[in-house]
Amino acid sequence: MERRKGLYMFENLEIHKKLKSKDGFNLAETLMSVLLLTIVLSAVTGGIMAAQRAYRKIRMKADAEMLLATTITELSTEFERARNLNGIDAVPATNDPITTFYSEYRGGMTTFTSGEGTTGIIATTVLEGSEVTAELANEKTRGLSTLYTKFIDDSGADSTPVFKRDTASDTEQSSGFIQFTVGVFNKTADGRDQLITHQVVKVRPVLCQ
Repeated sequence: MERRKGLYMFENLEIHKKLKSKDGFNLAETLMSVLLLTIVLSAVTGGIMAAQRAYRKIRMKADAEMLLATTITELSTEFERARNLNGIDAVPATNDPITTFYSEYRGGMTTFTSGEGTTGIIATTVLEGSEVTAELANEKTRGLSTLYTKFIDDSGADSTPVFKRDTASDTEQSSGFIQFTVGVFNKTADGRDQLITHQVVKVRPVLCQ
C-alpha cells in the first residue's frame, strides 16, 4: 500500500505529467530552454577561445626562444673569429661600439645592424667594392613572419654591440669581450613592437684570447 502511495505521488509530480504529455512546450519554457542553451554554448565557446589564446602564446614563446638561440649562435660564431674591430688592429677602448669588423666567415668587413619592421638583424659585408646583405637566422626560422630580432639595451631601446675591457688599462695588451643584447620582438596586428624574450651575450674574440 505504501509503495502504491509513493508511486501515485510520483505520477502526480509536474515533471512526470510533462514527460507523459503529448503537448509541446509553452513560450516561457521555450525561452528558458533557449537561455540555458545559450549560456552553455557561451561557456564552451569561451573555454575554446581561452585555450586557443593560451596555445598561441605558448607557441609564440617557443618560436621566439628558437629564433633567439639561433641568432645568438650565429652572432657568437662571427664575433669569436672577428678581427680588425672598427677597422684597426688593436683592442678597442672600453664601451666602444663595434661598428665594423673583418668576418672570416663572410670574407670581408662586416657590419651588424637591426632591421626595420619585421626584418631581423642584418649582416652587411663589403665584397670587392659591393655591399652584400643577409638576414641572420632567416633560413633556420622560416615561417616566423611576425617575429624578428634587434640589438637592444636594458630599457629595450635600439642599441649596438660594444667592447668591454677586462681592465681599466688602455694598452694594446689588455683583453676584453664584445657584449650585446638580442631581443626578439613580435609585430602585433596594430603595428606595435612587442618584446617576447631577450638575452645578454658576452663573446671573447680571438684577438683577446
